[in-house]
Amino acid sequence: MINIFKACFVRLLKNIYYRAGLLIAAVVTFLFTSKSASVFFLKGRGENDIAVFISIAMVFFFSIFVPVFLGAEYAEGSFRNKLICGYSQLEVYLGNFLALSASAVIMIAVWFVFSLIGGAALTAELAGYLAITVFYIIALISFLTLIGLRAKKVSSAVMLSIGALFISYNMMIFGNALMMNAEGTTFEVLRGFYNITGLGQWFSSTCFYDEAINAGNLFKIVISLLMIVITSLLGIAGINKRDVN
Repeated sequence: MINIFKACFVRLLKNIYYRAGLLIAAVVTFLFTSKSASVFFLKGRGENDIAVFISIAMVFFFSIFVPVFLGAEYAEGSFRNKLICGYSQLEVYLGNFLALSASAVIMIAVWFVFSLIGGAALTAELAGYLAITVFYIIALISFLTLIGLRAKKVSSAVMLSIGALFISYNMMIFGNALMMNAEGTTFEVLRGFYNITGLGQWFSSTCFYDEAINAGNLFKIVISLLMIVITSLLGIAGINKRDVN
């Protein structure tokens, strides 16, 4: 599986869209955190608040990039070629997932470094957000790998990915509304569900909502780990019995 991981990772590093994503992440992060560029709702906000807010762009990037990249495994015959070389479908699946996770860590590092260069301060709060970002992005990639390597068409994988993003967005919007009037155990349950998705974890860390909806970094990391385990198990279940055209 190590060879599969290396091959996928090298392919990722050479991918023009991934390289463009890294460049955009660096430039946009620096411009916004240094306040060389801004939007009206970020005016007057501190550099750390801005850095946390713009990090959401990585969720949208990987939601499109991952299914397209994995779709090329089928379209270009890479998946089948690896099987012919003697690798199992499980090895191909895990190799792709680990390579994509490594690529996500690199992009998160780019965002973090250029946030600091742009003027963000290395506080315990920002370091904590860095940690949960790594986990919720990898949890997202685990889910998208499940979709990308189970769907037989790139278009289907992309549509499912966008659909999941839309559902996550609505969970965040309606979750905000529901928690406004909730109390006690009901509030705790709603807050737990709210922080399951990456969008929920991100928004509860921004400066735009009450701290009460933030379930805490430990909860966020644990729930992301559970998502990684569950989606990975679903993805590899019976995978070696799957027909590959």
